[in-house]
Amino acid sequence: MTHQIIQFAATIIVSLTILFPSLKMAKHAFLKLLNATIEEESMMDVINILGRYFEHYCEFSDLRARSAGRKIFVEVRLVLPEQMPLAHRHVIAVNMEKDIAQNVPGVEVTIKTAPCRRNCEYVKRNEPCP
Repeated sequence: MTHQIIQFAATIIVSLTILFPSLKMAKHAFLKLLNATIEEESMMDVINILGRYFEHYCEFSDLRARSAGRKIFVEVRLVLPEQMPLAHRHVIAVNMEKDIAQNVPGVEVTIKTAPCRRNCEYVKRNEPCP
């Protein structure tokens, strides 16, 4: 009987020793699959790339970055000068998307463009839009 109790206690101890790390790993894997914010370094890479193009747009807003599994999704809204032709807007957005994709591995970028409604920071400072 004492032998059975010791065997039972040893089984419980070994089971708990395996269970807790397994639960921790499962939780980490599950959270990684859900939408989560991206690493600060990747977000800074995105912001730096947006900064390289500052002379082409009035402002950016709605910058969102999240990860789902191994994939990173970045969305941003660019406000471009009202008089800028649509084709030029498209070229700027595509170039920015390519730059971000080259610098942030596993990223999918969506850039939405909108014309300036004359309420950007340039206009507020009495300066012309870029």
